[in-house]
Amino acid sequence: EIRPRDWSSDVCSSDLVAVLTLRNLSGNDETRWIGTALGETISADLRAADTVRVIPGERVVTMSRDLDLLDTEAYTANTLNRFRGILGCDLVVTGAYLVSGDRVRADLRIQDARTGELVSSVSETGAVADLIDLTSKLGGRLRPVLGLSNSDSRRGEARTVLPASADAARLYAAGLARLRAFEPAGARPLLERAAVAEPDNALIHLALSRTWSALGNRARATAEAQRALDLALGLPWENRLAIEGRHAELSGNQAGAIDAYAKLLTQHPDDLDAGLQLAAARRAAGKPRDALGTIDTLRKLPPPLGDDARLDLEEASTWQAMSDAPKALAAAARGVARADASGSRLLLARAVQHQGIGADPQRRLRAGQSLG
Repeated sequence: EIRPRDWSSDVCSSDLVAVLTLRNLSGNDETRWIGTALGETISADLRAADTVRVIPGERVVTMSRDLDLLDTEAYTANTLNRFRGILGCDLVVTGAYLVSGDRVRADLRIQDARTGELVSSVSETGAVADLIDLTSKLGGRLRPVLGLSNSDSRRGEARTVLPASADAARLYAAGLARLRAFEPAGARPLLERAAVAEPDNALIHLALSRTWSALGNRARATAEAQRALDLALGLPWENRLAIEGRHAELSGNQAGAIDAYAKLLTQHPDDLDAGLQLAAARRAAGKPRDALGTIDTLRKLPPPLGDDARLDLEEASTWQAMSDAPKALAAAARGVARADASGSRLLLARAVQHQGIGADPQRRLRAGQSLG
């Protein structure tokens, strides 16, 4: 059951946390999947608290590629400020892991993205075959530092973000990493093997749905979304609504997509990703004025959230759907300027595509470099 939180005092009263992929100290590509798996489980453990929101992993990975981040365990205040400019995050979880035999040691650091200050660091060791248990121990030490309770009843939901079997977990995490690296052709066989190893895992099928979409096969993407929806009952409500929204979009049920994303935004009014999905669903449903209203509401979020260039791009798409070319171009131009200022090359590339040939030549060059 979703119990909406009382946000009357402060629309952004939750900390926004970015969990970066942990550095692989083993130097072995066969253990690289562990970084993705730990990131997913740590995110889920923190997400169980109402006072913390975790930025989606795909956005964090995209940012890392955007900024050409060095493989490191901690970042300077200047780099963290760039993180905050793109993601809007308040806190960043970084760290590393080392595999020795069937054991793994994980070292985590929490840094304040606003000041660069080290908030806390913890280390724990556990079995490679039971990363959930390792995450539970890490979370048990991190949570008190962040003012969170270790007795939160939702903490058990973290166990649902990885497949139960070690083999399926490895394949799923490896496939997810490929998908987030814009390599859907490489992700597909890994995720398909994961689905064979654990056919009743909803998140594997959700990842397969996204993979088939990236490969241009809408029918297969819709079928996998339906399978994910059929299996979503035991997942945290956020995951269930995300699956409901995706299935509705692929099925052409825009009213269902609007309902799912509206519920997500009602629970977390500062969830920019949910808000953008809601605006896009309203635009696709032929309700552009409602979409513009959603965008206007999101712009009232405190910076950097309300200044996100993606709001300008969604506004440009909405004006375009309304056949208002001057307003569409003006919104795209604002998006180009904001994306360029943030240093996000991939976002700049999207913005330049919206604006077309009117973009500044130097900005077009930087945008093209992000796709090269």
